[in-house]
Amino acid sequence: MHISSTFPDLKYTTNKRGDWVTETVDSSMVAKASIALDAEDTVHISYFFVELYNNYDLKYATNKSGAWATEIVDASGADVGQYTSLALDAEGMAHISYCDATDYDFALKYATNKNGTWATETVDSEGTAGQYNSLALDAEEKAHISYYDNTNRDLKYATNKSGVWVLETVDSPEAVGYSTSLALTLKGRHI
Repeated sequence: MHISSTFPDLKYTTNKRGDWVTETVDSSMVAKASIALDAEDTVHISYFFVELYNNYDLKYATNKSGAWATEIVDASGADVGQYTSLALDAEGMAHISYCDATDYDFALKYATNKNGTWATETVDSEGTAGQYNSLALDAEEKAHISYYDNTNRDLKYATNKSGVWVLETVDSPEAVGYSTSLALTLKGRHI
């Protein structure tokens, strides 16, 4: 079992050798982490990093080298990285969905390091989009994201399966879509 926990420090806990062992990954103010393991049991964590309560960034940590290494994924605004969700592709490269809430102008964003460096893009910037998102990758390593649109109070879905981001409203009664979770079947169908 592998667990990451936050606030104020990002910590990693495992019992893979029988007893529980806890390590500090990042000793700054941290909130809202997402964890995944690759085929070699290397740990990958995306998280919302708070620097002195005035700068909020999306960060990533891994112990691939045997020691924890952290890096900033997106620092493009004053409040970037909330509601992070992490998935790994077959090569163990990270794909992250997250919310950019800079100036209360919410947007769903996506980042990946699959080509060796971090590339970020905006998926949905209409209204208040991107909260409570959940990311899954299909067999072709295309991203599928469920998320909440607070402006319209809709559950929404986005995918780049066609090569461009396609957005859909899944359900639109009042206040539906909080705390979404998305899973795919082996054929890429949603459940």
